[in-house]
Amino acid sequence: MEKKKPSGTYFIVLDSWRGICAMLVAVHHYFWFSVNGYQSVTIESFFLFVDFFFVLSGFVIALNYQNRISGPGNYVSFMIRRFGRIWPAHAAVMIAFALFIMLLALAGENPPYTIGALGSTYDLRKFPLVLALTNSLGLYSGGWNLPSWSISAEFISYILFGAAFIFAQRVWITAGLTLAGFLVVLVLKDGNIGITANMGAARGLYGFGIGILTYYLYMRLNRHAGLRDLVARPWFEPFTVLALVLFLNQAVTLEGAPRPAALAAPVVFALVVLVFSLEGGPVSRLLQHAPFRLLGKLSYSIYINHWLIFLALAAAVNAAVPAYRPVTMWGAEYWKLDLTDPLRFWAFLALYLGIVCTVSYVTYHRIEDPCRILFNRLASGLMKRSLA
Repeated sequence: MEKKKPSGTYFIVLDSWRGICAMLVAVHHYFWFSVNGYQSVTIESFFLFVDFFFVLSGFVIALNYQNRISGPGNYVSFMIRRFGRIWPAHAAVMIAFALFIMLLALAGENPPYTIGALGSTYDLRKFPLVLALTNSLGLYSGGWNLPSWSISAEFISYILFGAAFIFAQRVWITAGLTLAGFLVVLVLKDGNIGITANMGAARGLYGFGIGILTYYLYMRLNRHAGLRDLVARPWFEPFTVLALVLFLNQAVTLEGAPRPAALAAPVVFALVVLVFSLEGGPVSRLLQHAPFRLLGKLSYSIYINHWLIFLALAAAVNAAVPAYRPVTMWGAEYWKLDLTDPLRFWAFLALYLGIVCTVSYVTYHRIEDPCRILFNRLASGLMKRSLA
């Protein structure tokens, strides 16, 4: 059995998991925002994979930075790197969203107000607030690129947990922030984890903190050969995947509403991260193949792009043949894309996912990765000047 990975290493399998989860969130939104003949508790639960992103991000940030942030200079460098990692792609999608809504207005079409998107969704006053990643603080209802609330929540987690790494008591501070996030979720939603723009930052703190604490548990696990060897046995990974599926089926209702059990999602995902961080079983060997590694590389672009792509495709279909159907949900009337014909449903799904992956490949190579490299250089230059 291999020893623990040193700080700064890369987990291929966990990154593949991230890519799969990004695709599952995209699939969930496709099922949820269309009228179709398919309903599954498992698919309804896919929105919980947002919490997997928080947990995995916390784990990876702790792996790479918890011993590297020793003062204000390191902290500023860290924040520059994280800003460069997430904001440029977010900003690019926001600009594309603005152009899309403008094009609809010029064509005399109303924006596609689907579930969760009311007439105020594309309010221009919200645009700079969403662009500034404040859309998880409960200041207003969701707007524009709706899934980006989780990017806001993650950035706020960077700010708070990154600052915690400066102190010797980082473990206790992390535990305190994690507990605070959990309690806010518990109080605001009466035990319902499904908060998003309405203080989703607390959900981010809860999941991100669990991820950091999972890293500390991972370090301890690697000091105990017996436990490490048990977790690395070939049957343990398939068992973990099965347990995850069983949990997801108990975490939501058939209508997609979170049950109280969904509150445990970050803890369940932490166990998944812990098991697959060892990369020792048959599922890990599968996830090390090139297609899964590519999905992992494109995961952030897939997540940040998919909502706009779905709406653009829906608008294009509706422009050719009226395809929106009114649906009464949560005491109001919303619109869904009518995909009740099975052939149309599966063909549109294949087209949608194909375009999501293709566009994400381009945005990763043209926006996401170049900006990451640029901001990393800026951060490194700042550190060199501060040490000079």
